Amino acid sequence: MKKRSSLYVPPTSREGNLNGGKKTLIKNIAVVVVLAALILLFYYHISNKDGKTDQLPAEQTEVEKILAEDLEKEYPLTPKEVVKLYSSIIRCFYNETYTDEELKALGNKARGLFDEEFLHVNPEKTYFENLNADIAEYKAAERTIFNTIIDDSSAVQYYTEADREYAVLKASYTLSDKNGYQKANHEFILRKDAESRWKILGWKLADTAAEANEDE
Repeated sequence: MKKRSSLYVPPTSREGNLNGGKKTLIKNIAVVVVLAALILLFYYHISNKDGKTDQLPAEQTEVEKILAEDLEKEYPLTPKEVVKLYSSIIRCFYNETYTDEELKALGNKARGLFDEEFLHVNPEKTYFENLNADIAEYKAAERTIFNTIIDDSSAVQYYTEADREYAVLKASYTLSDKNGYQKANHEFILRKDAESRWKILGWKLADTAAEANEDE
């Protein structure tokens, strides 16, 4: 008996086409899956990025910046810094928009810079009545505080009276309204309290303003 030869018999053309079709189908499915995964990753990245953007805090307004200051923890150290903060507050009064609650908070923030004697002659009710009247007057005249210049620290005058320390300095306010520009020069008097904090004892109109550095 003759031995049968071990010959490789290639598949028929039909079998070859079927196997080739299966491989092509698998490749196509793999490509689709990869593309789908890439698309999902892309949209996830975009959505996540947008979400982070939405969570970024909005830039604070001037009113919010003032109200965020804690005078109990970080009270201004020098007479100039006290007047600078007070000037920022009054600029908010006349230049910015705010709610009734924010106006009340701004007013109380200003009063936190006042000497106890000054507070005594300007009780809260009277203070806010006068403040609202001033704001209404500014709005009627379309008036705002355009610029503020405060005496340089080297120009501050210090003196002692009855064992109390005092400081005097000037601030110049440029006002803008429908009639143009005008200047209002004020001389501030401050006094140290029992906790060595400079408090505003009062101010008066000054005829001229000393040379000063712009309050930025």
